[in-house]
Amino acid sequence: MFRLYLEDREELPDDQFAIEQQAVQPLQQIFVVSERRVCRALGQPRSSQRYTPQISEAEERLTEGIVSLAMEYGRYGHRRITTLLQWEGWRVNHKWVECI
Repeated sequence: MFRLYLEDREELPDDQFAIEQQAVQPLQQIFVVSERRVCRALGQPRSSQRYTPQISEAEERLTEGIVSLAMEYGRYGHRRITTLLQWEGWRVNHKWVECI
């Protein structure tokens, strides 16, 4: 039932967490049940409904730097981009760059 509801929606976020977080309230209204029951049916912790990720300004600048380097040097891999960022003074490891 949860998947059928989501397939009808047009604007779906990319990550699974955001999809599940946005699905609880409409399902609550459709089935007229509590948040606790909807979360239990979805197998999702209720605490995730109140969670809002905090992205720092430095993290956003780092992400922009990674993307700009990747666009400028298209054939460079995550290890080379990590090295370029470290030369610029960023304290970052290759796992973070690979994730982005």
